[in-house]
Amino acid sequence: MFDLVKQLMIARELEFGEGKIAFFSQRMQLVDPAFFAYRLKHADDFWKEAHLQYKSMKEANMEAWFEPVKKIKEIKGDELVKWATRYHNLAGWGSVSFEATQIKKGRAKVKILNSPIATAYIQMFGKTNHPICHLNRGGIAGGASTIIDGNLDAIEIKCLAQGHPHCEMIVRPKDEFREFEDKSLLKQLEG
Repeated sequence: MFDLVKQLMIARELEFGEGKIAFFSQRMQLVDPAFFAYRLKHADDFWKEAHLQYKSMKEANMEAWFEPVKKIKEIKGDELVKWATRYHNLAGWGSVSFEATQIKKGRAKVKILNSPIATAYIQMFGKTNHPICHLNRGGIAGGASTIIDGNLDAIEIKCLAQGHPHCEMIVRPKDEFREFEDKSLLKQLEG
């Protein structure tokens, strides 16, 4: 991880300054994941908040991160998948893994170890009965959509906050989720 940070800083792709962190010229900030866990736990309408987090992250990830990086770095395909994985892990969203060939086909099963929001949720409130990593889900969907130049969605089928050993998401085109066995998970795409 430190070698990656060093490479990015040498290439001026990761910068630290007085009150500023920038990654590929995009401003970033360190935010306590407890903030997002708290919003979910105390939302008047859990699913409305979950959908807002998902949709906002998906769109922002596509427009503010992946599209500019594709243009600035002039990367696509396998190289963009590699960059997206490194970015996700470096940014502290957990350790993500998936098969790159699956993403390029518009479908994937994504595994995330150490989800910071799920970890914060458990520490603050204990286990929950439904998945809560909607920002991660949106980021994955936005990144995958940009990689294939299409529109993909993601559903979290396992969540660390539910007591699973890791989070797991399914990525595919939205209309293919209609055939999904567990209809209760489809609530993640409503809104």
